Amino acid sequence: MRLAQRITIAACVVIVGSLGNLLSAQQPAQVIDSIIPGLAPVVLPDTTDLNGRTRTRWIADDVMDEVMDAAEKAHSAQQDAAADGADSEVISRGRDAFDTACTTCHDAERSLKKRKTLANWLTTVRRMAKMDDAEVEDDDIEPIATYLASLGPPSKADEADDKSDKDDAEDKDADKKDDAKSSASPEVIARGQQAFQTSCTTCHDADRSLQKKKSKSGWLSTVRRMARMDDADVKESDIDPIATYLASLNDSGGSGDGGDDGDGGGGGLGSDLSVSGTFSTLFRGGNDNLETPGFFPDIWLTADWQPAGPLRGRVTLCTTCHSDQTDGGGFTLEFVEGVASLDLLHWYKERDRRPEHCKLGVVAEVKAGRFVVPFGAFAGISHPGSYRTVSNPLMYAMGRQVAPNRNRPPLLPMPYSDEGVDLTVKVPLTGKVDATLDVYVVNGLQASGAGVSYTRSRAYVDNNLEPAIGGRATVGNSTLRFGGSVMSGEMQDDGAPVKRFYNFAGGDVTGRFFDNLIRTYFEYAIRKNDSPFPNDQMVYGTVTEIEALLLGEPNLSLLGRYDTMEFRDNFGKDSIARFTWGLSTTSIGGSLLMFNHERWYFPTPDNDVDVVGVRWVTAF
Repeated sequence: MRLAQRITIAACVVIVGSLGNLLSAQQPAQVIDSIIPGLAPVVLPDTTDLNGRTRTRWIADDVMDEVMDAAEKAHSAQQDAAADGADSEVISRGRDAFDTACTTCHDAERSLKKRKTLANWLTTVRRMAKMDDAEVEDDDIEPIATYLASLGPPSKADEADDKSDKDDAEDKDADKKDDAKSSASPEVIARGQQAFQTSCTTCHDADRSLQKKKSKSGWLSTVRRMARMDDADVKESDIDPIATYLASLNDSGGSGDGGDDGDGGGGGLGSDLSVSGTFSTLFRGGNDNLETPGFFPDIWLTADWQPAGPLRGRVTLCTTCHSDQTDGGGFTLEFVEGVASLDLLHWYKERDRRPEHCKLGVVAEVKAGRFVVPFGAFAGISHPGSYRTVSNPLMYAMGRQVAPNRNRPPLLPMPYSDEGVDLTVKVPLTGKVDATLDVYVVNGLQASGAGVSYTRSRAYVDNNLEPAIGGRATVGNSTLRFGGSVMSGEMQDDGAPVKRFYNFAGGDVTGRFFDNLIRTYFEYAIRKNDSPFPNDQMVYGTVTEIEALLLGEPNLSLLGRYDTMEFRDNFGKDSIARFTWGLSTTSIGGSLLMFNHERWYFPTPDNDVDVVGVRWVTAF
């Protein structure tokens, strides 16, 4: 090395080493630029080639490279020295923050085995803090890095690995490879199994899901979609472990990308767009006075768009014979959902606004469009792949009634879809207990004759300019949950001389006990609405349901349900009661087969009837 180069390097290193405070606050390149601005075009004397031409830039570039290396070594050495002498309180704080924030996505043992310099740990933790769903506060980044650096110095092999931290893209690729290797580890699978048993069996039979065969990417798409459903209780941090667990049960493997997953899942991280469907064909008979007797294909098709960002979308179609387009007869397809959702806290995180409650597991989402209005517990399971009987509860019946009361409308046919905006908030309270709140504004119900016309109310355009408002709140955990719902609005046509109001209220309790061997459900609801007659209309009802798992492989369960509905209006009083019992069992490909016997009780015993029903449900 030429003498001029050595002198220049030595001078720069002395300057860099003497400015510790500056180094601790800035990166080496920034420090060098502030000390020797414009170093790259420096012209050094006595540096000519064989042709006598000045080799200014050649030598200046070499000088720059060596100065950069020296400065970076000085920077790392100073940070490592700071780590060695770090205050025990800083290390303790870093350990606590690591245990709280970093083990959500990573195995603690995996991170604690790594050895890096403080500088490289800072690079890694800063990058991780910017990831989606990260829960690392800015003030905790340096303590976490200090704690990890205090565990020991890096070996030569570790130092070689640390160089990849300088290139963010290379480091991300390395992390993806590490995640792919460890995603199917026994610890992740065990965690996914526990989360599946806790969260996913609330709406699904475990056996039905466990019989399905999908790749890891397919399961990721499915679990993400299910986690966005109303009343879902799946944490963001549990989505990947659940998918890993389910994928590990078949030949597709824990990290496989192949397989016919049926969800449009392409690629190891799952597809942003997934398509799913539920086919539920049912038969009801045994009486000549049935509404819609015989076979009926209840088909639901859903397309979900769930990118990594805060914005999502969903469109769901179903078959129906009660659309406003058919005037209560015929057969058509209807939009159950056509909605866009914004994850508010995710959006705030992307804007670098990290409120403290993000760390506490709060969920806040707003959706707009057409959606299933969250009134009552049954609204969350009104999808045919979720409820466990041939027909809906009496007060939520849709086209499944029996004369002489088939001309009396139910309290609220389910699913009740409407256009509007819904804000959903979920807040952990203590331990495994959380609270949820929905507040919504929708078009509302429409009047016809003496009461509510549910056929007209299914229209995509309202009959007046006055919106309906409502809300639903729940508190509980995966074992026991209490809920309450209210809704109110106007139902008269625009220009009508008299306003006509309606009001709904209800309460419910759902439970799962003894490792999901027993499932219970109770709900009460009431509707009061204005009438053109002297006496207003009032409808109220209850449903009590219990299901017990008798066998595990294949699943065989016994169900009993008792539900009632009462009518009060200007025409008098009517009442219905019904007792349902039945068996359900899993079948081919995780499908579910249900057999029900219903005994209907009317005020006049001679009108009591028996109805039998069979329903077969499969999903793809």
